[in-house]
Amino acid sequence: GLPIRDFLVACGVGYIDGHTLMDINGLEDSARGPDLCLAYMPNSEKLITAHLEPKLPLEALAPAMDLGLGGCKELYKLLQAAVLEHCSDLAAARGQTSI
Repeated sequence: GLPIRDFLVACGVGYIDGHTLMDINGLEDSARGPDLCLAYMPNSEKLITAHLEPKLPLEALAPAMDLGLGGCKELYKLLQAAVLEHCSDLAAARGQTSI
């Protein structure tokens, strides 16, 4: 197999009534506030894409970006832990003691 050097993780941030919200639900999305979608590669610390619809007040951009990048980093930790657990389970099933 090929080694995984990084994951691509993405988070959405909504802006409703002056508040930034991560991973908004359907009810919050129906408010039709600005949505920011970020895709990030945590190991290389690269923002791959940012998509914003519609306009967001300029003073809300930095907090929305911070919240989204923080969410991407947390998602990466969960994803990495799940992959390591799965690989450990596979190794144990094959009689290997480590991965």
